[in-house]
Amino acid sequence: MFRMTKRNSIIAALLLLTAAAQAQEQKSRLQLADEAYQLEQYAVAGPLYKELTDKGKKLSSGHWLKMAHSFRASGQLQHAAGVYRQLLEQPGAPASARYAYAETLQRLGAYDSARAQYQQYATANADSLQLRRTALQSCDSAAAWRSQSSPVNLRPIHSLNTPGSDMVTAVTDKGIVVVSTGYRPEIRETQVPNDKRMRQPFYKAYYYEPYSSTNPNLYGEELAPSIFKSFATHIGPVFVNRAGDTLYATVTMGRKGAANGVRDLQLWQSVKKGGKWAPLTLLPGINLAGYSAGHAVVNNAGDVLYFMSDRPGGLGQTDIWYSEKQADGNWGEPKNCGRFVNTIAAEGFPSMHEGVLYFSSKGHPGLGGYDVYRATGARENWSAPQNLKAPFSSPGDDVSFVLKPDGSGGYLSSDKAGGMGSDDVYRFEGKR
Repeated sequence: MFRMTKRNSIIAALLLLTAAAQAQEQKSRLQLADEAYQLEQYAVAGPLYKELTDKGKKLSSGHWLKMAHSFRASGQLQHAAGVYRQLLEQPGAPASARYAYAETLQRLGAYDSARAQYQQYATANADSLQLRRTALQSCDSAAAWRSQSSPVNLRPIHSLNTPGSDMVTAVTDKGIVVVSTGYRPEIRETQVPNDKRMRQPFYKAYYYEPYSSTNPNLYGEELAPSIFKSFATHIGPVFVNRAGDTLYATVTMGRKGAANGVRDLQLWQSVKKGGKWAPLTLLPGINLAGYSAGHAVVNNAGDVLYFMSDRPGGLGQTDIWYSEKQADGNWGEPKNCGRFVNTIAAEGFPSMHEGVLYFSSKGHPGLGGYDVYRATGARENWSAPQNLKAPFSSPGDDVSFVLKPDGSGGYLSSDKAGGMGSDDVYRFEGKR
């Protein structure tokens, strides 16, 4: 018969305290994961959830869904696919997990597997049914599109690309504007804040002259640091007009009064006076409290501004909108570019060239993620968009398609497989 001694009592108490401490530690890790997810710090939340499951912690289906979404939102698609697959093996897995799994497989180029998951996705929501139809159409056409030969040679620009994210967002008469998270010590401070969504530094804007004989292989100077220095967040995309004297900057801002990490994009403008950039000003009438406005470009005539927004009155998650310049020089009331361009999904990254609108979309039939499309017209009158297909569109996100002023070639950013970082810059020659 076992008899409790003082020594045994102490040992038992220590064991209980250890168990309690371990339980508290697990609880704290879960709390940290939930808090990071609530703040949309996906690069932090995903590994925390995975750490718990690796240690045998049983998580709810809701936590599994958060883990998968965190990996997906932070660009870790293989991890996300594995978590979705495990989640769908559990009883009571939400239907949204199957659709997200299918989208992830499509982003990875696994079209047959993605199609099978889309076919199993059941919903009565009309918008979801439309998205499912478009996704199945995309899976069916993807193989044919990818196998088509193209005379265009899309080449990565090694002098611009970094292990971070890099995009060309504007082309002027003398150079290009690049926004990048790939900090380089020769031109950037060594200690920089990170965006915990992606665990990368914040975007900054740079001006680069790729054909300069004196600086052919390096980043140029940071673009207008004096006017951006007050923003400790993402700067970009930044559009600079062809003459190089007016810029429109997209700045990521925390939503006022929101404690859950929600962010909005705001559009700011600066005009060069006497060779110096004037202080940034918010674009009146374009920005709307509680909603995003960004990715601004101006047509060649300078009288129509196109931009991305999730403001009320749109057709989907984000739409392309336009605003006309008024007699007093201000921009007029924004109007939607209409159903030919916009869908119930996301559109963004517009650029203009001689009456042709180029933009990225997740809602038209494509290869996966954001694909690149072109449509002719103006304002709300457009032809049916055409997918530029491979090599411009891929299973990854293909964004920031920008042509040179003479249309002889241009630039594209993509996180497709085989790149150096999360988004790489590619160049091409020939008219599109």
